[in-house]
Amino acid sequence: MEYSDTGSHGTARLASSGLYGSRWGLRGTEDLGGGLKAGFVLEEGMNVNNGTFADSTREFNRQAYVSLSQASVGEIRLGRQTSPMFFTEGQIDAFVGASIASGLNNMSTYTVRTDNTVSYISPTFAGVSAELYYGFGTTGNGLAGANASYQAALRYVKDRIYLATIYQAVKNATNTDILRSTYTGGHYQFDHFIAYLAFHTAKLGSQHIDRQLVSASVRWLISPSNSASLGYSYARDRSGLGNNAQQVGLLYQYLLSKSTQIYAAAALLDNKNKATFTLSGATVAGIPLGYPGANARGVQLGIVHFF
Repeated sequence: MEYSDTGSHGTARLASSGLYGSRWGLRGTEDLGGGLKAGFVLEEGMNVNNGTFADSTREFNRQAYVSLSQASVGEIRLGRQTSPMFFTEGQIDAFVGASIASGLNNMSTYTVRTDNTVSYISPTFAGVSAELYYGFGTTGNGLAGANASYQAALRYVKDRIYLATIYQAVKNATNTDILRSTYTGGHYQFDHFIAYLAFHTAKLGSQHIDRQLVSASVRWLISPSNSASLGYSYARDRSGLGNNAQQVGLLYQYLLSKSTQIYAAAALLDNKNKATFTLSGATVAGIPLGYPGANARGVQLGIVHFF
């Protein structure tokens, strides 16, 4: 449940997937011997508020791939895959890169999933791992075709430290421009707190996007069953249009059980000049602004169940 004021009037709504994208799926592996395994993942998003598909044009819109893996060599995947930027966003933001409280989610621009993609995920050596993705696009011409893509990720995970940097380049559907995005950041846990820092860039000339985004947030682990997060994000427009923005967010999470949690979020988003950033959820679009440059204020209450 959400109530937001986007400049001209307040709007109350019930929406699906404010904190986590609702989905169901199938996953399986087969032991081929000698440490080699075959696997598959099929994952479909849904809207719990009305029972519809998250994407009516696809059966499995989130992920659909097959794979081969060997512990000492790594894993190769072929099919529709989620970008490493998506998984990293949840590790460099106290709001798991979602809910209206996340300025990192609300003001970043990248492609969440790519079709016709081959990827390689390396084993972890001394805490370091790497990922490479190549998307053949929709016209079968590799990087010369529409919707073609390539991505690279490097991570360091050890004890209480998480660090990552990711680069992504995705051609548009008309093969006339390339969206180039980066994520760099990490988190560090000390005592009952986890501190997060993230830096994001995005550039797409056809839509006048040339942006730098910095986000700092902290999560307080109050007890094993509840936590509170606070964060600030600032987006700097480098296109010359002056469409900067800043946001303060707050999130409280309470575990009713190992599978169920309730949460409450609040956000204040200040758009400058004609910026049009909105307060969005994990997979739900933000309520449109009353006019370009309008500020957005909102509160959100929700429940999540994992199975």
